[in-house]
Amino acid sequence: MTDPLESGLARESAAVLSLSDLEGGAYDRPEFRSLMGSLERFVPSVLSRLYSEWKFESLDGFSFRLVRRLTQRRLELAGLCLLISDQSWTPFHMQLQHDAAIDEIEWMRCRLGVWGESPRQMIRMPWDTPDERVTQEVVENPDEFEWVFTVMLGEEEFSDV
Repeated sequence: MTDPLESGLARESAAVLSLSDLEGGAYDRPEFRSLMGSLERFVPSVLSRLYSEWKFESLDGFSFRLVRRLTQRRLELAGLCLLISDQSWTPFHMQLQHDAAIDEIEWMRCRLGVWGESPRQMIRMPWDTPDERVTQEVVENPDEFEWVFTVMLGEEEFSDV
């Protein structure tokens, strides 16, 4: 039986992927708000399985800077997520692929938080003044960063069906 949080995320990602103007940057639409709500619940539940610090951490929001359709069933998201513990922003990058027939996430890679240079700790940006330079660099080159938290689910397959 599929986890209800996972089913919700699969449905919400399918709804976003069905939008014709997905990459237009108007992320205040109901489909994006629903996706954010699902991510706020699902991502911490998955991270807490691998990282003990996530047993006491949660997310309080997302600020998308990139939403891109990679295939009919695969979505790429990047931007900032708001940590509930101190209301600070940290970068994230995610790709997920859903199976609409069974409301399930077939594959997901979620990376959250990047290491700062000195001192070596996760970059946390104040709620009211996030660093747009860092955010844009993460959006443009996510593989160039050393991520604090990474979680993979399922087997990666590039299928457009």
